[in-house]
Amino acid sequence: MKSKPGGRHDGKTADVASEAARKAWITRRKNEKKGGRVEGKKKRVVLLLDKSLLADMETSCKNARDLTLAAGIRRAIQDYNDKHLG
Repeated sequence: MKSKPGGRHDGKTADVASEAARKAWITRRKNEKKGGRVEGKKKRVVLLLDKSLLADMETSCKNARDLTLAAGIRRAIQDYNDKHLG
C-alpha cells in the first residue's frame, strides 16, 4: 500500500488510529487519578562551564556513551547524589 505524502506510515487507518488515541487518553486519565508517573516540578538551570571543565565533561560523556551533553550532566549529578547523599 502506497502512503500519501504527509500520511500515516504505521499502516493504521484513521478510525483505528483515532480509537487507539482515545484508549490511550483514557488510560492516561486513569493513571493520573492513581497518582502514577508523578514527577516533581521541573526547573530550567543554566550552567556556565569554563573551557577545560567543558572539555572534560565532553570526554566523560563520550566515554560513558551519553547521547547528549545534557544527558551526561544529568548522569554526573545522579552519580554525585548516589555517592554523597544516598
